[in-house]
Amino acid sequence: MKKTILSRFLAGGIAGLLLTFAAAALVGWISACAIGAPISLTFATHTAIRLFGSYPPAALAQFLAGFCLGGCIGLATLPFEDTWPALLLPSILHFVMTGLCAVAVFWSLLGMGVTLLLYVPVYLLVWLARWVGWYAQVRQLRRALSLDPGPSVLGLREMLPWLGFAVVLCDILPPLLRLIDPPDVPVMTGLVLPWLLLPLGGFCSGFTLGKKQGFRPLYPVAAPLLYLPTVFFIYNSSALFHCAILFFAALLGCALGTAAGRKKK
Repeated sequence: MKKTILSRFLAGGIAGLLLTFAAAALVGWISACAIGAPISLTFATHTAIRLFGSYPPAALAQFLAGFCLGGCIGLATLPFEDTWPALLLPSILHFVMTGLCAVAVFWSLLGMGVTLLLYVPVYLLVWLARWVGWYAQVRQLRRALSLDPGPSVLGLREMLPWLGFAVVLCDILPPLLRLIDPPDVPVMTGLVLPWLLLPLGGFCSGFTLGKKQGFRPLYPVAAPLLYLPTVFFIYNSSALFHCAILFFAALLGCALGTAAGRKKK
């Protein structure tokens, strides 16, 4: 396993170096064409040169960052683990390390904020697509061996009853509470819903889901997303903190329910 990790990191790192060289050549060619000057290769941005004081260490640092970013991307081709605890910790570590390398490569061109704004959704989408494909292959292999295929992809089938509850809590109950709210003091939608019903409903539903089906991290994410239409239909953007309340309540309930289910077994 260690040899596999090292070989994939080195292969990705070499690819990262080649892409860094190609990117520098492309930027030099575009710049030369734009100003009508001879084509020249520049392996360090002006921002990096100002940071490191001279051209050679700036170029070396950017090549090193390109190598590390390529190496981290190479490690992304490793197979996933079969359990959530074993899956999440390496994934979080890889997310952080790849993000640091991406910032080191692109900050002098795009800035840290833009780099992270592009990096986070791209990483999450690629990670999710890879995991769904991997899990579908695992289920197919289990069926071929006449074994239990395990939970559905992302656990959606197992979560359907709880997602139905979340729809009622997040999208059907709030308009009904608005109808019975007095116009001058909206107690139900201003106090009872965000500070009592959302945390209580999120926690209890997450707890029962975790106890019966195991830890399902998608549920604490899905519930706030289901609540977003209510935020903009009944409230406004200032009520987005309701989504945070619901997320943490469902996450805590799911974690405690999973622990309770394992203890019972």
